[in-house]
Amino acid sequence: MRVAAAVAALLGLVAPARPENKPAEKVKIRPTYEQGRRLRYQLKLSGTTAWAPSIEGVTWGRMKTDFTFVLATKTLREEGTHKGCCTFHLLGEHLRSLGEGPNGAFGVDTTRERTRIKVRDHWQVSVENESPLLKKMTMTFGPLGGFRFGTKLAPLAVYMLPHVDHRFWALLTVAPYRKVSPGDTWGDEFDLPVPGSKEKPLKLRGTWRAVGWQAYRRRKVLALTLQGELTIKKNTRVMLENGDLLRVSTGTCRATGKAMWDVERGVLCSATAEQKILIKAQTLKGAPRALRSESSSSLKLLAAKTPKKGR
Repeated sequence: MRVAAAVAALLGLVAPARPENKPAEKVKIRPTYEQGRRLRYQLKLSGTTAWAPSIEGVTWGRMKTDFTFVLATKTLREEGTHKGCCTFHLLGEHLRSLGEGPNGAFGVDTTRERTRIKVRDHWQVSVENESPLLKKMTMTFGPLGGFRFGTKLAPLAVYMLPHVDHRFWALLTVAPYRKVSPGDTWGDEFDLPVPGSKEKPLKLRGTWRAVGWQAYRRRKVLALTLQGELTIKKNTRVMLENGDLLRVSTGTCRATGKAMWDVERGVLCSATAEQKILIKAQTLKGAPRALRSESSSSLKLLAAKTPKKGR
């Protein structure tokens, strides 16, 4: 019997004892800033916002933007008040942005060599001698990251009007404060402004979730999702940009996003976000008003280059 048992074990007929289930190892996500590192990204934005019927003096519009650029490390701050911050040179490669609003249609299609401007339905070569992408531009990130649109990007501000609220975008692309592992959830609060309104932004409670390890361009990355929803209370007051006062009948807001972090390299690889606001309201005289605002955005890492140590 002993011989038979030994043979069975060798043939795998006797199942080995199973190890106890251990909790997934928690990891600390932090952006890694290095001298000489170059990160090439593609950013896409699209959105539509409109009050119906159209209201004079209230912002509305449609836009679509596709922007490819490189972030090249300029300054690392390793001491003092701004310890852990990094300023990048922003080197634009190609920008194509189309929009339509109260002042008509507008578009730009520019590389570092040539710029075309669209006014109404006609494209024409810009009379300016210099592409806006040749202007010196920088972006600064803190120890937790947080991708922002407006830091030293004045030359592009006239062409890029991101409808996805920058506060939600920054929250989506910032690293978690604590270590996380797949399955973890935590909460956060963020502001979401009502387009065309002068009121304080709506406050949404968002839920983070560490989805798990996935593959991105042959790299192992950790995926995180963020979702926030809000039902606007009936009779909530909304003051429009032109001074009209509305009272909400029904209203919903929803914002969702997903980020992918290359934890080993300390690089944000991808971020996608969608937002949708639907409101039905009435003026104080009972005239109906409705808002529909939808937007989406995506940021994708195309390449990451870091010089080898010793060079």
